[in-house]
Amino acid sequence: MAGPVRPPLRVIESDDSVDVFPTNKISFNAGEFTVSKSGTTATISIDATGVGADLDSTYIGFGNASNLMTGSSKLTWNDTAGSEQLKIVGTGVTDCGILLENTNTGSTSAPDLVMYRGVTGADNDFIGRMDYRAKNDGGSDVTYVMISGKIYDASEDAGRIGWFVSGNASLNADDAQLMIFGRSGLTGNPGLVSINNSARSDVDFRVSGDTVANLIRSDASQDNVGIGGAPSSDVERLEISGTGSDTLVRLTSTEAGATAAPDLELFRDSPSPRVRITQARSSSPAMRTQARRRRSITRGSTLVCSVLMQPRVGF
Repeated sequence: MAGPVRPPLRVIESDDSVDVFPTNKISFNAGEFTVSKSGTTATISIDATGVGADLDSTYIGFGNASNLMTGSSKLTWNDTAGSEQLKIVGTGVTDCGILLENTNTGSTSAPDLVMYRGVTGADNDFIGRMDYRAKNDGGSDVTYVMISGKIYDASEDAGRIGWFVSGNASLNADDAQLMIFGRSGLTGNPGLVSINNSARSDVDFRVSGDTVANLIRSDASQDNVGIGGAPSSDVERLEISGTGSDTLVRLTSTEAGATAAPDLELFRDSPSPRVRITQARSSSPAMRTQARRRRSITRGSTLVCSVLMQPRVGF
């Protein structure tokens, strides 16, 4: 400003914390403002272009490389009630998106990511969800993986978390392939890890060893379990398979007294007290010509157990 100003200027901070009067000079921080001169006219702007900050609707302002405020379509906020959304768009492949960093050197957990639903909850309320979404080869958006949190028992502060992986159908937040239920009350539900889902989708469960692919394998469509291999369709519940000549199944007890242990109990919960153990190798003709022996265990005149011993060829 050239020469004295009459009447003198008065400069007041918007919150009245600073009040300078009289004054004929206003100074701006060069790191925050740009002042350009044209004759006796001074133009004050907050970016190097001299036109001021250009923040489009929904843009979030941030400092650029020149330490001036700017905005970008890659960082936006939708303030529409019911549709509030923070959106970050990136093109990088390494640590792209959100990075939480904490320099605390103590043992307390940090950094923390909290998903909070600030309303009174009820049983079976969903309280948060993470979706892994992408476009398929037809260009349509598909949610391929979903992780959801739910209140299992609001009165006992018990939660539930579910993992969902899409197959040939859309994901449903109640149809998890893996769910973990929290303990509900001292005498209520003790907690549960559930494989497969409430919709009974055909999803198997497998535990692999170093050399055995199906160390444990549950077949959802057959409702049976295999140990050492996938269970056969003609086995109702459990099949144990092996390939070597060592002990396949062993029952071990550390009982030091005279009480019989370990016990192998065959129990048939029906009016007919008949149970059979069959030793078999194959359906070859040589096998079928071998003699078979049956051993029966009775209690008084009641048949308790019938054991069919069928020898193997080559014994």
